[in-house]
Amino acid sequence: MCQICNGTHVVSAISVSSIIISCCPICGPESEEVQNARFADMLSEIAQIKRLRKKDA
Repeated sequence: MCQICNGTHVVSAISVSSIIISCCPICGPESEEVQNARFADMLSEIAQIKRLRKKDA
């Protein structure tokens, strides 16, 4: 795992007046397969939350 981005492929710097977000210079951007898998996981979590909210209502 990269010590700069800790495997996230994103490097950010925050100061008082700005926020800089960029791809990790060592790892580069995530592959399309990894992005799609992460997006699918997020969508399934959102769907699960919606189901739980419907059940509680």
